[in-house]
Amino acid sequence: MCLAQVVQPGNCFFDGIFLYEAQEIQPGVMLLSGTDINGNHQEFALRKQAGKPGEYVLAQSDENQDAPYNCLYGSRVQYIDKDGMRFLAFYPEEHSLGQAVVLTPDNLEDCTAQQISAYTSLDPMDAVSDWLMNLEYVRHLPSATVERMLAKLQKMRKQTIIESTNQSVLAFASAMGFVSDGE
Repeated sequence: MCLAQVVQPGNCFFDGIFLYEAQEIQPGVMLLSGTDINGNHQEFALRKQAGKPGEYVLAQSDENQDAPYNCLYGSRVQYIDKDGMRFLAFYPEEHSLGQAVVLTPDNLEDCTAQQISAYTSLDPMDAVSDWLMNLEYVRHLPSATVERMLAKLQKMRKQTIIESTNQSVLAFASAMGFVSDGE
């Protein structure tokens, strides 16, 4: 069972590129303001859904900015706390998880270093069970590797939260063409 949480001011979430920090801009609305290693800025807001624990709607914070993660403003976002994993799950479509953005105590430099380490040292076939993937990680994988990873996950009878989330992120990335063509 998932234990619903509430995004708190000061929470930091990493998506593979941007480290976002949450701040409450009005009751029930959190602004997530992010910076990448090059100093680029991006932000979006989450509006808490009354009576729905852990449920948010993606809200526009800047009229000139597109919604993140192939979502539309108004898309469902869920705060998940299960088996020691805490992350935001973004749903570009009603039941199709597209991106997992992990709650982290780390700073941007450490998060970026961990992401680079994942590209270079994680065996993708082990990563399906050991590391909560994000779209940025999957973008670096060849499509044949993604297909093998999906096949491995689909054969598992019982999946951990990491495995089930990774399966959703891999399937979304594959369907949307977010993987590389070469080996």
